[in-house]
Amino acid sequence: MANLGNQVNVGYCYGTGELLVKRGNLNVGTFTMSVGGCGSDTVSPYAYNVTGVVEVCKGATLTYNGNAGRNLSTQESNYGSKPGNPSWNRAPGLMVGHGIANQNAGSYFRGEVRLAGKLVNYYGSFFVGSGSCGDGEVIQTDGTFESQNVGGDTATTNEVAIGLFGGTGVYRMSGGEFKTRKNVYVGGATCDDLHREITNVVMYLHQFHNAKGRVSVSGGTFQTTQNIILGADGTGVLELSSTGTVKAAAIVVSNTVGQAASYVKFMSDAEGRFGTIDPATKLAFAEGSKIVIDAATFPEGTTKATLFSLNDDIGGLDYIKQHVELVNAPENAVPVWSEDGRRLRFRVARGMMFIVR
Repeated sequence: MANLGNQVNVGYCYGTGELLVKRGNLNVGTFTMSVGGCGSDTVSPYAYNVTGVVEVCKGATLTYNGNAGRNLSTQESNYGSKPGNPSWNRAPGLMVGHGIANQNAGSYFRGEVRLAGKLVNYYGSFFVGSGSCGDGEVIQTDGTFESQNVGGDTATTNEVAIGLFGGTGVYRMSGGEFKTRKNVYVGGATCDDLHREITNVVMYLHQFHNAKGRVSVSGGTFQTTQNIILGADGTGVLELSSTGTVKAAAIVVSNTVGQAASYVKFMSDAEGRFGTIDPATKLAFAEGSKIVIDAATFPEGTTKATLFSLNDDIGGLDYIKQHVELVNAPENAVPVWSEDGRRLRFRVARGMMFIVR
C-alpha cells in the first residue's frame, strides 16, 4: 500500500501527466484529485493545455479519500458558504477533465481514466468533463467503480456529473460494475442540483447550459440507488447495447431549451441484443427527448428483440410513443409497444406480420 498527498494533480496547468496503478492499493489525497485540470477553482484568464491519464490495472486498487477525517461544517465555514451547501471554491472531489475555472478559448483540460481494477471514491464529488474547456472520459473494461458516500444518502459532497457547465464528459463501460448512492447527472446540472453556491470567484458558471454527457454501457452494470438524469443543463445520452445493464430508481430524460435533444439509445450487437434496463427502474420522458434504436448490426433472420420490460408506468408515455427513431433499420422494422406501455420491442416483419401484444 502506498499513499499520496493532500491534493493530487495528474496533468497540471501546462503539462501532461500519467499515473499507472499496476498492482496493490494506492491511497490518494484527502481533498482533491484532478486528472487533466488546474487543481484550483480560482478563475484564471491564462491559456492552459493540460492532459492527464490514470490507469488502474486488473487486480489493483486506487482509493480517493476525499474529505475523509475532515469536519464538513467547519470546512464549509472556512470557504464562506452556507451550511450543507458548499461553494465551488476548491470544491473537493475526483475531477476528470476539470476546466471549470477557465474560459480562455485557447485552453483545454483533457482527462482520461482507464479502469480494469477497482477505483473507490471514498468521499467527494465525481465530475467527468467540467467547464467549457473540460473534456473527460472514463473507459471501464472490468473491475469496479464504487462511490462509498461516507455520510449516507443525505451527504451533499458526493455528486456525480458526466459533462458539466459546458464541458464534455463520457463514461464508456464494457464490463465490470459502476455503483453509487447519488444522482448521476449526464449532460449538465445546475448549482442547485449539485447543492452548491455560486461564489464571486466563479460567477460565470451559470452562463453555460450546453454541457454534453454520454454514458455508454455495452457490458457490465451501471447502477445507482438514486436517479439518472439526462440533459438537466445540456444534452445527455444513455446508450445501451449487448450485455450492458442499467439500474436506477428512475431514468429521467430532460430537455434543455436551445440544446440538442437528450435521448436513450439502444444499439444492437451481432446477436440481436440491445442491452437491458432493470425492470424496477422507472422511466420518464420530457417533451423534446426521444428514444433511438440503432439496428446496424441486427442479425439477419432474427425477427424481434425486447428493449425493455418495466414494472411501472412510463412518464410521458403518450409523447414518447410518437418519438421513437429507427436508425440503420430495414424498411419493414417497427417499434412495438405493449398495451400497457411498459414494454418496448423491436420487430422486423418477415412476410405477413401479426402484432400480438
